[in-house]
Amino acid sequence: MIFVRARFINSTAPFFTIFSQAQTTILYKAMNSTRIILLLLLTATILLMLSGINCRDPYDFEPNPDTLLDPPAAPQLLSPENNYVYMAISYPFNIYIDFSWTEVSDAEDYTFELVIDTFAPVYYAVTSNQWTIILMDSYRLCDYSWRVRAYSATWKYYTGWSETRDFEARWQPAGPPLIYPPNNHQFIIDSLPEVVDLQWKSMVDEEYYNILVGQNFDTLMYDFSNDTCYAFLAETTGTFWWQIRAGSPKWQYESNWSNRWYFVIDLR
Repeated sequence: MIFVRARFINSTAPFFTIFSQAQTTILYKAMNSTRIILLLLLTATILLMLSGINCRDPYDFEPNPDTLLDPPAAPQLLSPENNYVYMAISYPFNIYIDFSWTEVSDAEDYTFELVIDTFAPVYYAVTSNQWTIILMDSYRLCDYSWRVRAYSATWKYYTGWSETRDFEARWQPAGPPLIYPPNNHQFIIDSLPEVVDLQWKSMVDEEYYNILVGQNFDTLMYDFSNDTCYAFLAETTGTFWWQIRAGSPKWQYESNWSNRWYFVIDLR
């Protein structure tokens, strides 16, 4: 026998009804049949509702290929110029790399490709024709290349890629090594003025040099040279000092000044 507990509505006392095993089996079968019927009715209702909705294939919303336009010309890169060299002066440092390129009419965004040293390219989605990155770690002082393309949903495809440009980030270099005259060299001359041929070594990719010559705490001459030598005209005797630094229009900064060397000019 199975006991089933029930309670009448508005009644506070429990009411127990005793069913036989056969009655219970019939009751369970009836309940299961009712569940199946309700499930079928629910499924039929859902299908009927869906049949009344005007469903469309997602690709129906894709623009008609005949309405898409050919993409315009690729963006033109503006800054930084090709082979530009950024420099870290001391640690810690923040090197700001400001990229810019010509704006493409109707472009919705740009794909910016950046290659760091020999690693695989990294791609960024940029919504304007300008972008900035900040280099803050020594391992970021290396070679880079970059290019850009534009995109619009009204075009058949992206524009072509722009030209590829390179740039480098490095430590500010030391000054050029000095060669002649040797440090503390003495010239014994018969008369003034005397031409002293200053010489130094070249560096990596510099294009010009700054020359400083002085006596004591005074600077006598500040000049430029495109070569690794300079003819200094000494009009007095005494002890002179000189220094060289290198530079390039494509460098962010000039090099550090070289070590200060001295030479002496005396009359016989």
